[in-house]
Amino acid sequence: IIRSKPLEFIPGTLVYKTSKELNKPGYLGFDGLNFLLEPRWTKAEGIYDPRFIKMVHRVTKGVSKFSKNLGVYQVYSIVKAVERISSQSLHKPLPTTEQEIGFAFMNIENKLPPVVFSAFYYHNGVRLLVTTSADDSNKMFELREAVENYVRTNFPELKISSFGRVQAYPEVDREIREGKPWNILGDQALITVFFMVWFLVSWFRFKKTIRPFWGALAMNIPMWFATTGLALIMVYAEIPLDIAMAAISALAINATSDFSFYFLEAFQYALGETKNVFSAMVAALRQKGAVITEDEFLNARCFL
Repeated sequence: IIRSKPLEFIPGTLVYKTSKELNKPGYLGFDGLNFLLEPRWTKAEGIYDPRFIKMVHRVTKGVSKFSKNLGVYQVYSIVKAVERISSQSLHKPLPTTEQEIGFAFMNIENKLPPVVFSAFYYHNGVRLLVTTSADDSNKMFELREAVENYVRTNFPELKISSFGRVQAYPEVDREIREGKPWNILGDQALITVFFMVWFLVSWFRFKKTIRPFWGALAMNIPMWFATTGLALIMVYAEIPLDIAMAAISALAINATSDFSFYFLEAFQYALGETKNVFSAMVAALRQKGAVITEDEFLNARCFL
C-alpha cells in the first residue's frame, strides 16, 4: 500500500473531528482542490466573453457529475452566481452579451467585499473549486488528474492550472514515497564509498587489520537486513508506505549503520592491539555493547 492519509497524523484534534463531520455524505467535504480556468484566445477581460462564461458553466456541471469514487463533494465557480443573477434579472439561463455579463459581475461586486470576490475570479480567469474529503493522497491525485484531463480533452480552448496547498500535497507525497527506494540505493553507495575510504586509512594505521572492501561490505549487511526486514513486516502487517513511514524508515535503517560503525571501530582497534579475532570481538562487545544496546532501545522508543 503506497499512500498517505494526512488526517490520520493528527487524531483526536479539532481539525480531525471537523474533518469527520464535514466528510459525511451530503456535506461540503473537508477541503478543496483549486483550479484556474482561463481562455486561450485572449489575455484580457476574458470573464466578459459569453463564450468563456458558457464553457466554464459546462465545465462546472461536467465535473459535478464525476463518479463518487473520485471523491467529489461539491463543485463551485463564480459562474453559478452569474447564472443565478441572469435567471432572476435577465430571465435567461446565462448572459449572452458582454453588457449582460458586466451587469452580473457588477451585482456580485456590489454585494461582496473585494477580498471575497477577488478570490473567485480576476479579469481573465475564473477559479474552479472542487471540494473533497482530502483524507487520501492517492484519491486527491486521481481527482486532480481527472479534472485536468476532462478540461483538456473536452475544452481545448481553455487553459487549466492547479494551485493551492491541497493541490501540491499529492505531488509532494508521491515524490517522497516513490523516491524512497532510490534514496536507499543512494545511501548504500555513499556508505560503501565512505567506509571503504575509512577502512583504507585504518588499513595502514592499524597495520593491515581489515581489508577495505570486506570491511565496507560488513558495514552494509545490517542496513540491508534492516531494509529487508522492515519491508517484509510492512507487507505482512499491511502498513502503508506514507510520508511518516518514509521518514521513520530512513532514520531507522540508517541507524543500523551507526551501530555497525561503533562496533567495527572498536573491533578494528582491538584487532590491531591483540592480533586475535576472537579476543578483538570480545573486547569490542565489552567496550561498545552496552552503548549499542541502549541506543537501539532509544531508537525503538522514539520511532514507536
